[in-house]
Amino acid sequence: MSTETPAAPLTAAQRRVLERVDDPCLTSREQADAVKNGGNCFLTACPGAGKTRTVGLRLVYHAAFHPDDSVAAVSHTNTAIDAIHDAARELTAIPDHY
Repeated sequence: MSTETPAAPLTAAQRRVLERVDDPCLTSREQADAVKNGGNCFLTACPGAGKTRTVGLRLVYHAAFHPDDSVAAVSHTNTAIDAIHDAARELTAIPDHY
């Protein structure tokens, strides 16, 4: 008889995030690794490579799976910050502290 506690079922938001992150047509393996990384993350790539979208996915991933944590994303422009929020909001509502 197993004494392990069964894993809690995924919420709708968690399922939406994982569907996006784990879909190789939408997210590259490198992007998925960056999104799921539990520590600090610094992204570098050429223009148009998907860094901003990856940061947005990372934001929503951590909001869905670690709602008590805070996430900071830093950018040089408000346009990029808006794009990060837009990428996150496509999948779920994000708390004010994100």
